[in-house]
Amino acid sequence: PGPTVLYTATAGGGNSGCSVGMYYEIQTNLGSSPVRTWGIEGDEGWYAATVAINLKLPIIDIVSPVENDIFGVIAPNFTVEITDSNLNTMWYTIDGGINNYTFIENGTINQAAWDLLPDGNVSVRFYANNTFGNFNFKQVNVTKNSSAPIIDIVSPVENEVFGDTPPSYIVEITDRNLDTMWYSIYNGTYQSLDITFTGNGTINPTEWGALYDGIYSIRFYANNSFGNINFEEVDVIKDVNAIIINITSPMLNEIYGVAAPNFTVEITGMNINTTWYTVDLGLTNYTFTKNETINQVAWSTLSDGIVIIRFYANNTLGKIYFKQVIVMKSSLAPIIDIVNPVANEEFGVNPPSYIVEITDPNLDTMWYSIYNGTYQSLNITFTGNGTINPTEWGALSNGSYTIRFYANNFLGNINFEEVNVIKDIYIIIINIVNPTENEVFGVNAPSFIVEIKSPFLNTTWYTLDGALKKYIFTVNGTINQTSWLTFPDGIVSINFYSNNSLGEIYFKQVIVLKDTSAPIINIISPIDNEGFGVNPPGFIVEIIDPNRDTMWYSLYNNTYQSINITFTGNGTIDPTEWSALSNGDYTIRFYTNDTIGNINFEEVNITKDIYAIFIDIISPIENDIFGTDAPSFIIEIVSAFLNMTWYTMDGGLNNFTFIINETINEAAWDALSDGVVSIRFYANNSLGDVNFKQVNIIKDASAPTINIVSPTENEVFGVDAPNFSVVITDTNLDTMWYTINNSVTKYLFSQDGTINQTAWDAQMDGDIILNFYANDTLGNLANENIIISKSTPSRVSPDITPIIILVSIIGGIAAVVVTLGILIKTGKMSLDKFSIRKPSTEKTKLEKPPKVKVKKEKKTKEEKTPPEEKDK
Repeated sequence: PGPTVLYTATAGGGNSGCSVGMYYEIQTNLGSSPVRTWGIEGDEGWYAATVAINLKLPIIDIVSPVENDIFGVIAPNFTVEITDSNLNTMWYTIDGGINNYTFIENGTINQAAWDLLPDGNVSVRFYANNTFGNFNFKQVNVTKNSSAPIIDIVSPVENEVFGDTPPSYIVEITDRNLDTMWYSIYNGTYQSLDITFTGNGTINPTEWGALYDGIYSIRFYANNSFGNINFEEVDVIKDVNAIIINITSPMLNEIYGVAAPNFTVEITGMNINTTWYTVDLGLTNYTFTKNETINQVAWSTLSDGIVIIRFYANNTLGKIYFKQVIVMKSSLAPIIDIVNPVANEEFGVNPPSYIVEITDPNLDTMWYSIYNGTYQSLNITFTGNGTINPTEWGALSNGSYTIRFYANNFLGNINFEEVNVIKDIYIIIINIVNPTENEVFGVNAPSFIVEIKSPFLNTTWYTLDGALKKYIFTVNGTINQTSWLTFPDGIVSINFYSNNSLGEIYFKQVIVLKDTSAPIINIISPIDNEGFGVNPPGFIVEIIDPNRDTMWYSLYNNTYQSINITFTGNGTIDPTEWSALSNGDYTIRFYTNDTIGNINFEEVNITKDIYAIFIDIISPIENDIFGTDAPSFIIEIVSAFLNMTWYTMDGGLNNFTFIINETINEAAWDALSDGVVSIRFYANNSLGDVNFKQVNIIKDASAPTINIVSPTENEVFGVDAPNFSVVITDTNLDTMWYTINNSVTKYLFSQDGTINQTAWDAQMDGDIILNFYANDTLGNLANENIIISKSTPSRVSPDITPIIILVSIIGGIAAVVVTLGILIKTGKMSLDKFSIRKPSTEKTKLEKPPKVKVKKEKKTKEEKTPPEEKDK
């Protein structure tokens, strides 16, 4: 055989008719000439060469929609430009290939298919093939948003009354893509025009003036730029003789504290009689004749939250009108948290600094004061964290004091928190600037900066982890390196000490962390020696380090080394870097370091082969269970030169080709026994390469097995319902139930138990059939039955009077005869009462139903769970 050569198929002649395989060149030594003449037979001077055809794919350009376009309920239009001199078919899919839609010109995405999609990302993939069988595709991601605007009518409120002056309206309309807002007014006999608006305002005066007195609905509409529309409406009343109530204050959603709000209302109209208000929806009413303050007692009884204040007025004709305003009550005072100083902290000549966290959405003023049993400072306001007033602090003698921090809000609610401190001008003050609390260090010992203040300072030193060894210092420096190396990773406490010439010792501590361990890297994907094609591989790496800093990777082999590429999360290998690689084996090395400078790496070997075939089985998934119906499959196959796809379920004895996702061949499926089924999907390319991927599933077309342990055949029971015990076996068992005497009523059970007593009581004495059923999750049904007997004690006939006859042994039979004779003669007993009957020995047999095992019928849905009548 000669060399492998690559030629391009050209339309209209040349080698366009060539297929991949072994050919013989008619001429030899043509050098670099692009023209070759091929034959199918060899001869002297010819040599064999394997011909690989370089297949040209259709070129697809999506003009519209563009990436991340947003559409509503109306399916988008599309414009695609597809170029191929031998173009055959064009189609698209919006559900990953489950349904495909052919087209011959630009148009609109199938509306019915679009309607079935949920809101969110939609991938529209356009395909085209040519007469050589080569196909290509291109995809665009768009967003479907079928949500209409949300409309909330704040005012007017339902059934609100208005006079000649048209009502104002406040509507809250929410939609990120809002387009137009409008309203109309209507009732049973009137319909206004649509009136657009751009913000809250007043109903059109001309439109309102044209209305007669009566009830009308104002309907507010809104749509968005995707064509989605919504509306909300409110009923109002027009009454030119109405009393009009206008609430100037309080305003909507205004917030008040413990003090009841003042109100200002304007009430106009003819023949006004009485005005009143309520804050509890009418349980208690308060009349008023002028603007004033809401009743404080009533206000104090209300819980925090929404409060509806409704103002009423009536006229001498007895008509009542009202208007309401919603306000908020918040009696919560500001929350104060004193971060420092801490309780009983000591300070010297310099006043203490303070950090207080004060939380209140309506914060007004903050202040503090200092006091003890003999002293009380002035109130000192502040606007942020700072230092206690030096003049105030300087006036204090040595001793214990309380600093009280106050805050109020503009609702009048006030709160305070306090902390005890000690002033001692002889104290040693130690402030650790660094290291800071919980700072992390590696193998290098940390540096330290501490500020120590005292009028009588003597010596300063530090210790590590409470050890006895002291390290004296006079200036800031670095923790002893030798001592630092002796400590294991973890918490290390550093205590800084100082004494004064009076012999007093003070210290302050800081906790730091030692971490000399490098990050841990676990490469989940790609896996070792995994193959990839034109598309760069995705990667998932788990990197564990509490102080992780930077992550990066590089690609290399014996002849190539990429640059370092940083990443912040799992993703895909850089496309530019990947495309620069030729086919071959490469190593991806993932690195990471931590903030302390510890570094680590892990690597994985992969292969790049742009001619490779990649098969991904989306469904069925491993160990999926199926019954009598063959499973459907969805697989994604990617290859630059894809030729044919097929599958087998019997190790290749029978192969089934396919071009789209579909259902496994039903006849082949039916021929398989229950158990594990290995489905292997294959694909080859025009170069002759073959690849496959396999999934193992389980076939279960068998019904459950039922064994009735008790009761036994012909067993007799009385008034008490019998217990039952059945052994039902099925790996995919779903539901178990029984019936009595072939009744349609089914009694579910999940374990051994007792036959339903109520149903048992309803049965007559004699034979009774118990039928036990079970089905599995795949719809296969089985049953077993047994006949038992019911026998309960006989009851005495009501027309027979029980007689107790005392028979004397001495009198014998004669005494009995005499006694019976007397009873009969006196009419107390009739002879027809003495009919001695032999009980019947004949037993009526019930018809026993046949036992059944039913496999789930194809193309129908069996009822999995029967109608329930649970045992009590």
